[in-house]
Formats: sequence, structure tokens, C-alpha cells
Amino acid sequence: MLTELLTLPIPDLLAVGPLPAVTIPDVDPDMDSPFADAMWRLVAIVLGVAFGLALLATVVAVGMMTIRSLPANVRETGASALGWCIGAMVILGSLTGLAAWAVNFQIF
Repeated sequence: MLTELLTLPIPDLLAVGPLPAVTIPDVDPDMDSPFADAMWRLVAIVLGVAFGLALLATVVAVGMMTIRSLPANVRETGASALGWCIGAMVILGSLTGLAAWAVNFQIF
């Protein structure tokens, strides 16, 4: 039984010829609907507010770490919270940038 399994032919996956060409049509989204622009602006505002709250949480976490009169477990919690806050700011900053790009937000 085992020898039969070992002698089965193994297909040569590299011997496959070129794959057929697939054409992908150009897709242009229709952003002319009245709610699309408002939705993107609302998303950008919500992400901006969330980023501001994450920045405030970062300040609180740094304060928890630097105040010597707090117990050691509070300072350790502040260090852990600082890592989470920095990660949240990276993700929220990226998403805010994508939303601002979607609504063609111009800073300067």
C-alpha cells in the first residue's frame, strides 16, 4: 500500500504553459451622488476626532508613567497604554490620510 502511494505520478506544476490573458475593465466610481461626498467628509471628521482622543490618551499615559507618587502598577499600566495609544495613532493617522485623500482635502 505504501509503495503504491510513493510511486504515484506527481504532476509537474512548472510545466504548465502561459496562463490566458485576463482583461480587467477600467472602473470609474460615480461619486456624483449627494450622499457620497457627505459620507466621506463625515468619515474624515470622525477619524480626526478619534485621532485627537488617541493623542489625549497618549498624554495621559505619559503622565501616568512619569508621576513618581503613583504606585508601580499604575506606572506599568501607563507604559502598556502608551504602546496601545501609539499603535492607535498610527492606524488612525493612516485612515485619516486615506479619507482626506478621498475627499481631496487640501491643507495648503
